[in-house]
Amino acid sequence: MHIGQFSLLICSFVMAVTGYLIWPYEPSPLVPISILASAAALFALARILKRPAFRLYLTRGALVMALAFLGFAWAQIRSHMQARNGSTPVGELQINGVVAWHEAQARGSRWDIRVQEKQGGDYLLHLYGKRSHLDLAAPGCHIRLTAEVKPLPGPIVLGAYDPRRDASFAGQRGQGFIRSIDN
Repeated sequence: MHIGQFSLLICSFVMAVTGYLIWPYEPSPLVPISILASAAALFALARILKRPAFRLYLTRGALVMALAFLGFAWAQIRSHMQARNGSTPVGELQINGVVAWHEAQARGSRWDIRVQEKQGGDYLLHLYGKRSHLDLAAPGCHIRLTAEVKPLPGPIVLGAYDPRRDASFAGQRGQGFIRSIDN
């Protein structure tokens, strides 16, 4: 393989990761398996053909498909691991609050819950949940739920944009995932 064609392999991996991230809903695990099956079929076809030029192009195509499988599967596994574990989980909390806002999204729902503090102030939690949770409460309703909450992420590198600053002005203190709604 020529040096100029090596970048095609990196691009196929990156394009598969990007394809997973822009997918409008959570794709089935059968998607990367079908990509791998396509790569295996191209490899098998390349071994059968007699013409060297066709064999070369089919082998390269199969290699690109195999790296696309790796990229898509890596993104899917990483997404599932982050959703299950969170980056820095604080733990599951029982939360009593008021639904400030919620909306349906492609992969579930997004909620803002306003929680009263004992000292009289209140703060906002930004939570993600199942789409079916939307039917259980409307904005303005009091709600009791169990959620896995984690602190807001800091800047990626020193001196970069700090999302905690804007969240602080909005009254947001945490984010996480709704495990169950107890109402």
